[in-house]
Amino acid sequence: MTINELRQKAKNYPLFQLEDVFKWFPQADRRNTLNQLNNWSKLGYLQGLKRGIYKLSDFEIEEPFILANFIYNPSYISLETALNYYSLIPDIPLTIVC
Repeated sequence: MTINELRQKAKNYPLFQLEDVFKWFPQADRRNTLNQLNNWSKLGYLQGLKRGIYKLSDFEIEEPFILANFIYNPSYISLETALNYYSLIPDIPLTIVC
């Protein structure tokens, strides 16, 4: 597995889990794959968001709600956050509350 092969598989999935990589490359050695992901994170090709959750550095996540739901699943956005998103309340929450 190379970084270009991983980019090709993950081009439709800007966020992916470690299990996804093992599904995409079933023939790859698990220990070697973990080392490669770690090295690519150090080189800046990947960003480790949480243990076992990665993002390609080339992709920007436009919706922060997608990131919040991916990190803690199942989750939902709070009413205060949703009302602020649709500009229905004047209060601005400092963080996205899930």
